[in-house]
Amino acid sequence: MSYIKVNHPQIQIDIDVDRLHQQGFWIPNRLWATTNYVFPERVKRIELQKNAQFPVLSPAVQDFKDWANQTLVTDTDLKNFLTANYPTPTYLDAINAMILDANASINAVYQSLTFHQRMLLIFNMTEVYGDTITQLLNNNQIEWLEDSDEFFDLINAIITNSPQFNYVPLSSTPIAQVGTPFNGLMAVGMGSETGYFLLKDQAFNRQLFSILDAWHTYLGSTDSLTYLDTENAQQPGSWVSSQAYNAGVWKDFVIPNRQDRYLGFSSWTDFFTRTFQAGTRPFPPKSDSVVAIGCETTPWIYDANISPEKNALWIKGNVYSLADIFNGMSDAQGNLWADKFVNGQSYQGFLSATHYHRWHAPIYGQLIQSQVFNGAYYNGSDEFGVTYFSEPEGFGETTDTWLGTASQQYLAQTAARAIYIFHNDSVGYVAMICIGMVEVSSVNIDPGFQISASDQPKDVDAGDEIGMFQFGGSTHMLIFENGKVNLEQWATDINQNNSTVHNLGSTIGHAVS
Repeated sequence: MSYIKVNHPQIQIDIDVDRLHQQGFWIPNRLWATTNYVFPERVKRIELQKNAQFPVLSPAVQDFKDWANQTLVTDTDLKNFLTANYPTPTYLDAINAMILDANASINAVYQSLTFHQRMLLIFNMTEVYGDTITQLLNNNQIEWLEDSDEFFDLINAIITNSPQFNYVPLSSTPIAQVGTPFNGLMAVGMGSETGYFLLKDQAFNRQLFSILDAWHTYLGSTDSLTYLDTENAQQPGSWVSSQAYNAGVWKDFVIPNRQDRYLGFSSWTDFFTRTFQAGTRPFPPKSDSVVAIGCETTPWIYDANISPEKNALWIKGNVYSLADIFNGMSDAQGNLWADKFVNGQSYQGFLSATHYHRWHAPIYGQLIQSQVFNGAYYNGSDEFGVTYFSEPEGFGETTDTWLGTASQQYLAQTAARAIYIFHNDSVGYVAMICIGMVEVSSVNIDPGFQISASDQPKDVDAGDEIGMFQFGGSTHMLIFENGKVNLEQWATDINQNNSTVHNLGSTIGHAVS
């Protein structure tokens, strides 16, 4: 009763209730996100309503809701897409359209199951969530959300709580999707056709920034320590539970004060950006010819010949646009950094929410320049959405994979990112790009490593801490000049079904001799 394999001419999904996680553990597919994250949150809302305890929206969410209701869509692509059904669409209309679109796509997946498979899934959910689950299956239809009121209520529930360690109710696996609850909520909507247009809209993204900013403020407060409470270590969602320890949440990390109720952490953010114990992640001895990896990394993709063009080549699945990645970033003489890396190599990896989220310099040499670019938070490539049911060759994941997984190359060009340019005479120029995925909107360059085009270069050693993500899972790139560096086999011969993590400080390449 733990395994369901579903094959369909257009939809192939693997409903394995013991292995519903995707590669990297924190990336849910849409059916997983609906049944294992959105459904339990909807159940909580129904139970509150039964007791006449209607949620009061926080000021940030109420402002967001009011803005959506009162503001007309001006983005040309989104407006044109909505006009057939909404002659003068507001952003609330766009949200409702995204919900209808996403409900249709997730229900198509659900209806592709046999009657026996659906009954089995319902039985499993009822066992965990109780009879309330039947209210979420209207006429044997499955929905992502009921309406926009529920959308705002669930956002409110997220930003007034800290992320939980997820010991998934329908799974015996200790860890599945961890620490990115907005991801769990938005995984379905962002994969819809409406969601694609809405979530790349600049005005909408500014509102999302305000929501995430309010949440980050909460996560930096002592109120966010609920799931780090050692006096209630086995509560559901606890980061100090036996399940969390067994999943490696604390492996090699510093615990500031084992005698303190919250282990010496001042907030959830303080815990999330925890440091490694000394000596557990050594960097190579000093040498100009070596390049180390500056993040914990699970290899994702390698490109041996990066394209310079500013166009939609990422739609093909493997091709990077240097112009979009660097977004016009230039040196003091106005030379575009993108031009420096034409036909060069790139390595891209990702790190999960349980991993170390600080960044370190990859070479011995100089930091020439650094810069942060803001971007879209939940926008993914339309090539990989359920609307098109297209699986890029070589991705090795089902068409129902969470959109952000298959869109990591696209995110490198559109998401919030910090870009560092390093140099020494042996390896040449090396760009390190740290990219926020979904709610990882905070990419922070350490003040000592904020170098503008007009500043003098800063001497660095491999291993110097240069910045951090403050929340969630994320992806990162190293980009090399053409003909300057030979990369290790693990960085070029990548099997995306292999989730092996390579430690911070591991050698990724050497200068061409």
